[in-house]
Amino acid sequence: AQNPIKLCLTQPPGTDGFGAHYTLYMTAVAFAAANNVTYCHTRTEGVGHHQDADLSEILMGLDAGDCTKCYRTKHGYFGWVNQNADLYYTPCVTTFLRNRYQRGADQLKLSTTFIEEPGNTTVIAVHIRRGDVSINHDNGNRYVKLESFERGMQMIRSSFFQDKKSYIFHVFSEGEPDDFELLTKHDDVKLQLLGDKGMFKTFHSLANAEYLITSPSGFSYAAGILSTGKVFYPKEWSFYKSPLPSWIEF
Repeated sequence: AQNPIKLCLTQPPGTDGFGAHYTLYMTAVAFAAANNVTYCHTRTEGVGHHQDADLSEILMGLDAGDCTKCYRTKHGYFGWVNQNADLYYTPCVTTFLRNRYQRGADQLKLSTTFIEEPGNTTVIAVHIRRGDVSINHDNGNRYVKLESFERGMQMIRSSFFQDKKSYIFHVFSEGEPDDFELLTKHDDVKLQLLGDKGMFKTFHSLANAEYLITSPSGFSYAAGILSTGKVFYPKEWSFYKSPLPSWIEF
């Protein structure tokens, strides 16, 4: 008798930034798990925004295999996974992704921006997508005003820290410090403008914060998938990828 054919599924690489790459691979892993087929990782050929493809591969931890006989999907084929996150990102899938990520983070010896905060301080990481996303850019529909983030930050202050527990917001973005005065006028806010060179440190901080405020961005969406903390998303998110059921809208 012949051996049964084993369906193997892979996702061809794109050339976008790390967050877009990672979410693309995450959807393929989730789709494969939901359909009880093998996911076979195809190594990325390049990452945009001047990001290192080799380091990206290590951090994602999805070992490349022999994909010569795999069913190769088209870019974006798994769009509906991100529109039905509650069905596909099961605890089994998120745990698998998180364990692989942590293995890569350990290999790269990554640390967070808040490693030097006092041990009793709770960190709320805030990702504000800027750079190639602006109100006048082609990606303007993904632009969220600072007033919205201020609303979310105030909701967290009043809902979770009325007991004066020690906490700090770490705001991650791009631009100039003056661009964020609406937020940094508060004493409980630290601005982290690490740029492309600090991308991995930024991502690791987002993924490991006890509280995470996301943007309509694959970068913080992937961090939210990996997070074991509380994840928040702006109501302006509605057109973007669907949130997980445990995530909180502000």
